[in-house]
Amino acid sequence: MKWLARFALVGFAIGLVMVALPQLWYPFGFDQQVYAACGDVIRRGGIPIRDCFETKQMGVMLLYAVPMLFTRSPLAVHAFTLMWQVGTCVLLLVVARDLFKSWLAAMVAASLYWLMYAGINYWSMDQAETFANVFLLAAFWLLLRSNSGPRLNPVSIIAAGALIGVAFWFKYVFALVGIALGAAFGVHLLLQTGFSGKLVRLRTFVAAYGIGVLAILAAGLAFYALVPRGLIALRDQLVFLRDNFPLAPPRLWPQILEQLARFVNNGADVSGDFKATLGEQTKAATVFGGGFPLIVGLALFGLVKGLFGRGNTSWSTAHRWSTMYLGIYVIAGLVIVAWQGNYIQYHYSLLLIPMALLAGAAFTGLAGEIAGSQQGPRRSRYIDWRALQSIVPALMTIGATFLLVLRMTPMVADAWQNVIVEQKPLLLMYLESKQGPNLAGGDYLRAHTSVDDSISVFGDAPWLYTLADRPNATNFAFVNVWIKKRGSESYDLFLRQWLFGLERNRPAYVVLTRENFPWPGNSYLDDYKHAQPIVDYVDANYRYEGEVGPFLMFRRK
Repeated sequence: MKWLARFALVGFAIGLVMVALPQLWYPFGFDQQVYAACGDVIRRGGIPIRDCFETKQMGVMLLYAVPMLFTRSPLAVHAFTLMWQVGTCVLLLVVARDLFKSWLAAMVAASLYWLMYAGINYWSMDQAETFANVFLLAAFWLLLRSNSGPRLNPVSIIAAGALIGVAFWFKYVFALVGIALGAAFGVHLLLQTGFSGKLVRLRTFVAAYGIGVLAILAAGLAFYALVPRGLIALRDQLVFLRDNFPLAPPRLWPQILEQLARFVNNGADVSGDFKATLGEQTKAATVFGGGFPLIVGLALFGLVKGLFGRGNTSWSTAHRWSTMYLGIYVIAGLVIVAWQGNYIQYHYSLLLIPMALLAGAAFTGLAGEIAGSQQGPRRSRYIDWRALQSIVPALMTIGATFLLVLRMTPMVADAWQNVIVEQKPLLLMYLESKQGPNLAGGDYLRAHTSVDDSISVFGDAPWLYTLADRPNATNFAFVNVWIKKRGSESYDLFLRQWLFGLERNRPAYVVLTRENFPWPGNSYLDDYKHAQPIVDYVDANYRYEGEVGPFLMFRRK
């Protein structure tokens, strides 16, 4: 029987890999195009934020630069990200095994996390949340481990704080997770020790945690202080955030709750919309929210079981606190989603770690429950409650796994047809996607410029920089977050910086994007006409050369 179980386990692992493999052949979504453009700047020796502006921090751009040292292909970035997710799942397996003392619970948590991420939208992959999850998970685990013995472990607490500091350099708002977990840990210590002994344990924790967080924050600030105009770039970014954050309009509480509830509906959005031919197929294959309602139910089951379960050694005080920490983790993630205001699918991926762990918590003490149901007294003459506590989460997990895989079947079938059967080149597959128009523009720019030439794109087409393999003449890969805010301090500041880049680097081409690209209903041509200093410079130094798909090409005179 052991060999059969091992065979089934290997088969399941292969199935998990197969479900996620279509991600390798996805094109870049808009955010990934921006990060790739910034990763290319870093590859060329530039400094993130200063030489490639972004609303997020340097962490995600630095990680993009790693695979881009070898190739500019999206496949390399996607492969790097999937390997990162493998590492996250391995850590999740270790953490869940440590918390729940059950390999079954650990496997459930890791598998559900992987499957939830495997079906994410093509423009929601490779995001700051994607990479920061592993640091937040490790910080959460180290905090719990630091209080598992008779004395606090300051080294673990410092390391946990340092990991929160690392997550901060991916997105400032991730600090809220560190604040929430730190506050919960402080309350835990007070309830453990009372207010006697001059609060030695609490002071030790605050000092160690603060040292870890502040050391990484100071290291990041020192990095920017040591490069010319580094701190000025951070200041400019903060000016932008002050003017524009949140990027979406404020909502009333009923609207906020409605948007947060979108997580239950397939993790906020239906996956697979990068390709018109797959839209309806994917919607048809997405049954009952793609399994997400079952995962939410499992997580609630694990939360209630962890907080109120009794009659089994698995439900110790430590386990209750672990479960409470996970609940606080989820709440912090929900606050971060609401605070950002956009309710985009990848924002919700911050919830996947604690939700997966709570789903695993539903399997705590499973063997003991089954044994108890066979030997121990029953609470009802008709219902075996202990057996029910085992059967219900098992059925919910099976159902969620099936539905998560089902929603990806059109993507797997499409990848099989294109990659294995028809053996299409990667660029041809990109041409079939919504991002296909970028390729013609990239080919044109590469063919009409030399490797020493720079280009500048006024619009939201940052993929052109890496497709053409030409450096950006300005420090802006895109315009949408600030170009609509005429009259703000950040608008005037960034317009001057854009003009400075044009004057200093004299790009071979200035590219404008036509109406309704890359999104229906927008027109950056109107924004361009209002940016009078840019218009004057381009009119004086460039001539109109023609249209290439959605792009208007202006060549230097």
